[in-house]
Amino acid sequence: MGNPRHYSLELPDRCLALLDELWPAVADGRSGRGYGGPLTTTFLLSLATPMIVLPVERLLKQTGDEGFADDRLIDPDLAARAQRIFAEGVRFRDCDFFDDADGWRYHYHGQRLNLANGLPDEIVASLATEDAAQAAATVGAQTMVKALRNGLAHGVIAYLGADGRSTYREHAEMIALMGEHRVDRKFVGLHVIRIPEAGLRAFLHRWVDWLNRTGLSRALAA
Repeated sequence: MGNPRHYSLELPDRCLALLDELWPAVADGRSGRGYGGPLTTTFLLSLATPMIVLPVERLLKQTGDEGFADDRLIDPDLAARAQRIFAEGVRFRDCDFFDDADGWRYHYHGQRLNLANGLPDEIVASLATEDAAQAAATVGAQTMVKALRNGLAHGVIAYLGADGRSTYREHAEMIALMGEHRVDRKFVGLHVIRIPEAGLRAFLHRWVDWLNRTGLSRALAA
């Protein structure tokens, strides 16, 4: 395979191709013997990480002078669209890659917590409400995408069962991710996200579709 020209665009594309082609082999369960079931959640997270982190780091977070890993000049159209979703007042549901059907949930927690101990009961209960679904839709796109990136990049994740609780040696159906909220570099709270496994996979398809709506993507595919 040739070296990518535009990492923010081409790496997510390649990861999605792997996700779709290899998913049936992972989902059949043979690779999950001894782990409590198919390794679909692990496989999904392993590919979701570069799919989210690279565009956020190399496009969305790039401002001002040219950075040391900055894809903006390669495709100015994509860079401009990426910056628009981080603009003030843009909600998560305003973005083309959002869909209510994915099952996003959002909760703001104003204290520190250790996710290694599992989600506290009060957060589990909050994330199960329609208010949490509405909060996910209306929170700022920048907040949601950065929190998703932070959870994946820093390993602040937890596998959840069908009841939304941290699951150990049982089949995972949902994923929790957290990102810090800082003001003047001081911790003030946590953005807590919950998403079903199937919802995250569907989101990644739309995320890649959104990235690919540029002239460069068509030229690279030619």
